[in-house]
Amino acid sequence: MELLPAAEKAANFIRSNLIDSSGRLLANYRDGEAGYPGYLDDYAFFIYGLLELYTACGIPEYLKLAVDLQEEQERLFSDDTSGGYYFTGNDAEKLLFRPQEIYDGAMPSGNSISFYNLARLWRLTGEQKYQERAAKLGDFFRPSLEDYPPGYTAALQALQFYLGPVDELVLSGPLTGKTNDMQAVIFEDFRPFLVVAYNEGTLEKFIPKFAGYPIAEKVAAYLCRDFACQEPVDSPQKLKELLDR
Repeated sequence: MELLPAAEKAANFIRSNLIDSSGRLLANYRDGEAGYPGYLDDYAFFIYGLLELYTACGIPEYLKLAVDLQEEQERLFSDDTSGGYYFTGNDAEKLLFRPQEIYDGAMPSGNSISFYNLARLWRLTGEQKYQERAAKLGDFFRPSLEDYPPGYTAALQALQFYLGPVDELVLSGPLTGKTNDMQAVIFEDFRPFLVVAYNEGTLEKFIPKFAGYPIAEKVAAYLCRDFACQEPVDSPQKLKELLDR
């Protein structure tokens, strides 16, 4: 459990020191000073990390920050013609050519990670704008994937997640020890096609779909497939039985 506090510490450091007053993510920090506009990869990988962190701890501020940064990424990097993202922002130094990197080498490309982020945000929030943006990005990748699939392994993983099926699990109730017991069931197995949301009372403020979930003192788990939710369960054992079906 030492890794989770370390991850929160890292995310909070970036939030406090590498995001300016306008919400722009920055790329460099040294001796108490931050500078240089972040690139696509900075946005994509930080959003990915925030979504992972939210899955692990359920603190809504991390999901809210991921949503805000995704909107900022759309404004700064989106290419509406091709459907992909530029590597540099539209507020960066003007270049003769703005590159769009998609090849997954030793590190996945920012476009591949963004593809996965959008698919995941769609499943978490139910917002069609993320589904539509992911679909455009998939079309952007299509020629390259058909020509040489081994060069785009992260994009293929994102495509697999986008196409589904993906389960959506909502833990509705306060973040307590009971939530931790439910988490232990969720994380005891590798579940790559599962997104987890924690409806602890504030989520509906920026994700409207959660307004319909009741919040009681006892944590209840709702498993949703194809955007239809099953009857909630309120114990780790019942949740395990539900997930293993």
